[in-house]
Amino acid sequence: MPNTLRTYRFDEDQRAVSGAHALIGLLCRDKGQQLVAHYADVLDVLRHLPEPERPPVADFLVRHLVHDAPGLPEDIVRSLLVEVIRPGAVGDRSPWGGLWPVLEEYVTRGLARVDPEREKAEFKALVGHIRRYAALFRTPRERLQQMLRESGNTRVWAEREWGPGSTALERGRALLEALPADERDPGLVIGLLRLAHELGQREWLGTHAEPLLLTLRPADVLRMRASDADILRPMVQDSGLLGSFKSIQEIWRGPAGDGGTTPG
Repeated sequence: MPNTLRTYRFDEDQRAVSGAHALIGLLCRDKGQQLVAHYADVLDVLRHLPEPERPPVADFLVRHLVHDAPGLPEDIVRSLLVEVIRPGAVGDRSPWGGLWPVLEEYVTRGLARVDPEREKAEFKALVGHIRRYAALFRTPRERLQQMLRESGNTRVWAEREWGPGSTALERGRALLEALPADERDPGLVIGLLRLAHELGQREWLGTHAEPLLLTLRPADVLRMRASDADILRPMVQDSGLLGSFKSIQEIWRGPAGDGGTTPG
């Protein structure tokens, strides 16, 4: 990033500080300067860099922001989110998944305050942050992970682009099936089944729940909760899955004969 050495600003003591100094300052956390000031310095650098050099600095900011956001003022978080999402990610996008709770919190707060009819521009801008963030993820795994992230928040899901119930689920299943069998994270399968329940798609579950569950190892089925077992147990016939669901319910609620209850 050559231009970080040629990008200068004057600090409050009228000293010339390069963009490289700002990056090092945030990395090393100079205790003589408040954290918000370090972020403001790097944000200023990012805004003045040529477009080709912005993504690496955005990546650098994201890796720190995912941890520091709770301690920063809302206005600086907003400015950081806008600037880092615009150039997008380079190379490994896994740290960007960690940015979701920061973006989700900011957007959810904003949507709660905005009237979509009277404040259309602000509402559109908030939704636009989600759209631009989601566009960073391109592989089937990344896109399915983002679908499941969005499904964790009703306000965010209301502005989704995945389509209505069964359409969204079929898109999710297609993304899952695009992954080689040995690369399918059990959390993706479980998340898709939970999403189907939230969408009220019992027919879809009746068709797809058992085949999807049979792709999991018995140890991975035990990642599920008793409420999952309540929903999925009537959908399956495989004795191994039924045994796993019984174990899940007993772990959470105790054996049925000892005062525990097993719905269905």
